[in-house]
Amino acid sequence: MSDSIDKALNEVNEAIKLVEEKAGVTAEQAANEGKPADAAQKPAEAPKPKQKKPKQPKQPKRGKPIEPKHAVMQSFNKAFLQVSQIVSCEDHPVADKLYLMKLKVSEEEGAELKTFVAGIKLFYSKEELVNKKVCTILNLKPAKLAGTLSEAMLLAGSVVSGETKEIVKVLEPPTGSVVGDRIYVNPTGEHAEGLPEASTVPLDLASPMDARCPPKQWERVVGNLSVKDKKATLCGMEIVTAKGALTADLPDGAEIH
Repeated sequence: MSDSIDKALNEVNEAIKLVEEKAGVTAEQAANEGKPADAAQKPAEAPKPKQKKPKQPKQPKRGKPIEPKHAVMQSFNKAFLQVSQIVSCEDHPVADKLYLMKLKVSEEEGAELKTFVAGIKLFYSKEELVNKKVCTILNLKPAKLAGTLSEAMLLAGSVVSGETKEIVKVLEPPTGSVVGDRIYVNPTGEHAEGLPEASTVPLDLASPMDARCPPKQWERVVGNLSVKDKKATLCGMEIVTAKGALTADLPDGAEIH
């Protein structure tokens, strides 16, 4: 009896084993089901190309802030400007582009000449400058240029012609000018609208020795000087003497310094 039972159980087990083999399922496979594949068997991922950040458009540079005209006029009136005369002109001993000159600033007998240095050698011969009447500022702090103390500054206009060539012209006082004629702004026309009357007084200083013109005040003035219709202007207003306008043979917009 027991032999029959054992035989029957063996037959059942054999049948189960056969079914499992046909289904392709083993105990080991069943245990491994659901496990992730080995990392080494994963296909290698291609490196992602670096994405370039789009270039931001350049912001336009801010223009120079517009100075209130009355403030510019007040700065101008701190400068002592007059017609002077060059009486001698020599090559500067140590600077190829500079002239060393003597300047007559008064018609009074025995008046002392002033020494000044200017970088106009490339644009004027000595003969063109000797005895020439020019426009000058006399109350800036004397400054050393190439080792020489310069006691005055010559006013000139400049413009770049083409890509590299610079043209420089000294400002010309009006015909009939004499040494000592004061230079000021003519506060008329559309550009003078809105100016307080007090700001247009041209002769705040009786003498260049009354007060030095601070460098920042003069820088403000220079930033607003230009040529218009061959005439020197400040904020669009003509710069003059009692005999007429200061002129320069330069195109509109040329700088004055």
